[in-house]
Amino acid sequence: MHRTNFVERHWKPALAAAGITKDLSPHSARHTFASWALMEGVAPQIVQHRLGHESLETTSRRYAHLLLDAQRAAVDAIGWEPSPGT
Repeated sequence: MHRTNFVERHWKPALAAAGITKDLSPHSARHTFASWALMEGVAPQIVQHRLGHESLETTSRRYAHLLLDAQRAAVDAIGWEPSPGT
């Protein structure tokens, strides 16, 4: 199915049925999925696979800010940060 047909036949009616009035794209749902998954601690490799990215670098570049937040949360959780190289 062509993207335009999908959006008109399925996406927009689904948004309306859910009571969503903001004009969101299917891509925004994809980005939200990836963001939420990473924020919940899903391994970046799993998110990479689910998004169909060929390389982990693609996923890491796009969502780097979330991965850094996860690293900070990990340090905060244990209250200690190892020195680089140790």
